[in-house]
Parts: sequence; structure tokens; C-alpha cells
Amino acid sequence: MPDYHTLLSGGDLRSIGNSDLVVANVRNPHDFDELFEYLFQPDRLIVMRTADAIEKITVHRPEYLKKHRQSKASHPSPNSFAGLQNNFSYSTTRSFSTFTPSFSSNSCIMVGVGK
Repeated sequence: MPDYHTLLSGGDLRSIGNSDLVVANVRNPHDFDELFEYLFQPDRLIVMRTADAIEKITVHRPEYLKKHRQSKASHPSPNSFAGLQNNFSYSTTRSFSTFTPSFSSNSCIMVGVGK
């Protein structure tokens, strides 16, 4: 079993790091469940890369999320910033959630729709 913490850490927030390698190593629901717990780490970088990996995995294996649909409410996240919340909302409600880019003069904010 890979060391997800090592694969997801290091670098800065602009990089996905080794999240593609993490995706390749998640082969069953048990691996996914272990990865999912990294969404609740205090390290924002690890959380963002975990969300990226989860999104990529669930495009092809949406059933892996079934067990975790209530996790957003039951795990208070120390990382309550919009990027993670929208990414997680999108992944867990892919069937009726969309992203709409909102542009201002200085930034681009991704807005998630759905519950």
C-alpha cells in the first residue's frame, strides 16, 4: 500500500504533486476509503491534492463515493476554503452539480452549484 501522505505532500498549492500517482494506486474501495480520510488533514496542500485525486477517481468509479456522501457534514474540516468545498461538492454530487467560472478583474473563482 502506498504512503499517501508522502505522495500528497511537498511543493506548493499551484502543483498537483503526485496526485496522479495516488490515483493509479487506488485499486479498490478500501484504498479509496483510506485516501478519503486525507480530506480531513490539517495540511491544506494535502487536502487539495486529495480532493484532486478523489475527483479523478470518481469520474470512473462514482460508486466509491456512496459510503462518503454524509462525510462532509460529519467531519468538521479545518480547511474551510472555497476551492476545497466546491471541489468536494462537485465530486460528491457529480450528477447535478456544475462549475461556473466567475471572473473579476483580479481573480477567477470556481462556484459549485448543488448540495
